[in-house]
Amino acid sequence: MRPTVAAAGAHGRARLYASPALALLHHEVVPLADSAENSRRLKARDTVAMCTPTLSVVFVVTGSTAGALGVWGAAIVCFTLALVSYLQNFLFAEMASMFPDKSGGVALFAAESWKKFSPLVASIASFGYWCGWGLALSLASMQIGKILVTQWLPGLDFTLSLGFVSVGAPQLLGILALAAAIGVNLTGLKVTVNLNKVVSAAVVAVLLGLCILPFFATDWSTRTFTLNLLGPDTGWLTILVWMYVGAWSIYASELCATFAPKYHQPVRDTNRALRSMALIFIVVFSLVPIASAGALGEQGIVTDPVNYGLNFYRETFGDAVGSVVTLVLLVAHGAALLSAAADASHALKGLADEKLTIRQLAHVNRRGAPAGALIFTLVANVLMLIVVKTPVAIVIAANLGYMLSVTLACGGFIVMRKTHAHVARPMRLGAHWIPIAVLLTAFNLAILLAGAFNPGLAAGGGGAEIMIASGLLLLGGIFYLLGVAQQRGRSGGGAGTGGAVGAGSGDSGATSAPVAGTRTAS
Repeated sequence: MRPTVAAAGAHGRARLYASPALALLHHEVVPLADSAENSRRLKARDTVAMCTPTLSVVFVVTGSTAGALGVWGAAIVCFTLALVSYLQNFLFAEMASMFPDKSGGVALFAAESWKKFSPLVASIASFGYWCGWGLALSLASMQIGKILVTQWLPGLDFTLSLGFVSVGAPQLLGILALAAAIGVNLTGLKVTVNLNKVVSAAVVAVLLGLCILPFFATDWSTRTFTLNLLGPDTGWLTILVWMYVGAWSIYASELCATFAPKYHQPVRDTNRALRSMALIFIVVFSLVPIASAGALGEQGIVTDPVNYGLNFYRETFGDAVGSVVTLVLLVAHGAALLSAAADASHALKGLADEKLTIRQLAHVNRRGAPAGALIFTLVANVLMLIVVKTPVAIVIAANLGYMLSVTLACGGFIVMRKTHAHVARPMRLGAHWIPIAVLLTAFNLAILLAGAFNPGLAAGGGGAEIMIASGLLLLGGIFYLLGVAQQRGRSGGGAGTGGAVGAGSGDSGATSAPVAGTRTAS
């Protein structure tokens, strides 16, 4: 069942760890400049480190799901999604090996596989991927604001009325954090890469502690646990809707595929990073809710789904340790904010390079950062923070486009076995992966339809969020039509417009091969 990997080219010998996850504890900060000579400096352990801060979303997802399905139900749902993520990462690894010089990851796979049949569908699929990662900024920003107000600024309690909506202190603090993250990304890749390496080691320590310490430092017990699957108040539809909510964060390990052009050895490093990160997600999302609920009681994580990890450390080890963990998770949310901003903006730039959206989103500044896409992402998320009030509602709004993109990418694996049979596959999965891909596509389609048509079955969800998500996808279609009109107007134009994601004119580092990649890079 193990795929065959053939290394594509040698760029020097890489230092290997038994697992990129273990390498987090032995990392070194390597300055990465946005230049040609550094265009292939990333290794698997680097992107594992950059993806790790996104694990901080575990609290929102598991706590909210436990409130509806019980702790055992939340653990089953999260484990199922993490296993699906692990399997579909094999598909993404093969597709990444087909395009080692193109950025975009899942957005690229979805667009490349379907644009032959409908460029409009390909454009909307890729724009949907931006919705997932782009609106992740809203969630991370809101979490930062809530932690600041709850833990350190409890007296900062006010509401600013803007006429048709009102904005509280957490939202305003979140907007400031969001603006800061966009500003950092405008400076290029180096800050995001190195900050996430440092933060990841601390995040791993905190989450590892949550997976282990409750069993030994408390009177851990399952006596308060409930299983509310297929009960009088729930059914298969409810379970699918909560899978829709959870997939947005638990599928995040696919981020590692977006860095293919930046890897030291693209085929091998992409494959290792995808598998390693997916395994980490399986462990964290399965163990954290069970371990924490056994120490705090099920109600302890249900009533405070954002801060239950902090509450465990504070109640078990005192305020000093709790304050340190608070700081770590706050910085982790900040690192995830940087990651999501970079991933979303590079995905948009890649879409523009493929001429599937307006050319303004392909604009880069003198540091090689996708400035046009970053500014668009900033504006969209400020509006989201003002209009949408709860974390689950943000997830529901973000996830429609994201799940559409993931579903089309999984289906695209099957399609490209026919339409791209001539493209070399340094990593090629066996024929038995075709039916697996069919099952994964069907599963994702099922939870996509369940979540899109029944958002009210998730706490905090409603039709307004689906309307927002649909409006964003419609905007993606409008941008595609405007982009087509722009190309017709420039039909006699010269070079520089690009013809493929991440492939520009010449070898100019981040400008010619931008990274499209935290629920990271610039």
